[in-house]
Amino acid sequence: MCPDLDLLFQDLHRQRTKGEPLVQIRRGEWARKDHYYNAYQGREYAFAKPNPALEMLTMALQPVLGADIKSIRMLRDLMKVDPEMLEMALGVLFYWKV
Repeated sequence: MCPDLDLLFQDLHRQRTKGEPLVQIRRGEWARKDHYYNAYQGREYAFAKPNPALEMLTMALQPVLGADIKSIRMLRDLMKVDPEMLEMALGVLFYWKV
C-alpha cells in the first residue's frame, strides 16, 4: 500500500542484518535474527526480491496499535529488547506524510 514507507523498514532491516546469515526459525521459514523482539520480524520471503523482509513494518506497528493482551506483551518486549524499532514505529505514526 505504501512502498516508500515499506522501503524505510527494508533499509533498516538491511542495515541491521548486514552479514547475518539466514537461519531457519520454523519449518519453511527463514529469517535474519538481528536483535528484533521476535525473530519472526526478520523473516525474509524468497519471492519478494529485492525487498524480502515483509514482516518489518507490520511487526513494528502491531504492538503499538494493538488493543489486546498479546499486543501489550509485545509492546513490553519491544520496549525492552528493541527500543530502536519502537522509536521507528512511533516516528512513522507521528511524522509520516504520504
